[in-house]
Amino acid sequence: MKTPLIATIALFAYSIAFGQEKQNTSGGLWVVESNVRSPKQQVVKFYNQKQELIYQEAVSHRRLRIERPKIRKALDTALSRVLSSPSWVEKGTLAAVLRK
Repeated sequence: MKTPLIATIALFAYSIAFGQEKQNTSGGLWVVESNVRSPKQQVVKFYNQKQELIYQEAVSHRRLRIERPKIRKALDTALSRVLSSPSWVEKGTLAAVLRK
């Protein structure tokens, strides 16, 4: 009886996308979503205070190591820019911020 339950839980856990989120002082937050099967394909999403999606961008061929302060600071900077001026948002802008 325990074997099917354990197998079901393991399969469910394997198929869930793992994410990390960070609340910014300006009220917005960013979330990095990745999948176990493809760790180098991640989606970064930015939300405002009302938890509404403002912008999202796929980052591929690179794994964002959000435990590093440099990456967290770059994501915070991008979030501040997105929240301050929505016209700043263009495809590929997140990649440019992360390269700096």
